[in-house]
Amino acid sequence: MILLVWTGCTSSQDLLVGKWQVAVVERGGEVIGGPRFNGTVFEFRTDGVVRTMGVDTSEVNYRREGTSLIYEQGELTETYRIDSLTEEVLIIFSEADGIPTQTTFIRLEE
Repeated sequence: MILLVWTGCTSSQDLLVGKWQVAVVERGGEVIGGPRFNGTVFEFRTDGVVRTMGVDTSEVNYRREGTSLIYEQGELTETYRIDSLTEEVLIIFSEADGIPTQTTFIRLEE
C-alpha cells in the first residue's frame, strides 16, 4: 500500500527524497515478510513521484502534509503517518484493513 502526494519541496521533504529499502513490516504486532515486502525499494523523487521496485514496479504521486505521507493514484488515496525520518531510517504507520501496520525502511546509497 502506497500513497504519495506532492506539496512542494521543504527541508523535511528533501530528507525523504532518495531510495529506501523495506527492512521490516510489522502488522498486528507480528513481523511479516516475503518477497512482496522485504527488499522492496521505494524511490521518492523531487517531482512528487515515488517509484516502487520489487515484485511489481509502479509509480504514484505523493505529498507530505506535516507527519502525513499521502499517496494518490487516480481515485485511490492512501495516507500514512511518518513516525520517524532520519538520514538513515524511515518508519511509517498505517491502519491497513483496520490492522495497525508499521513499516521500517533503510536508506540506500545512491
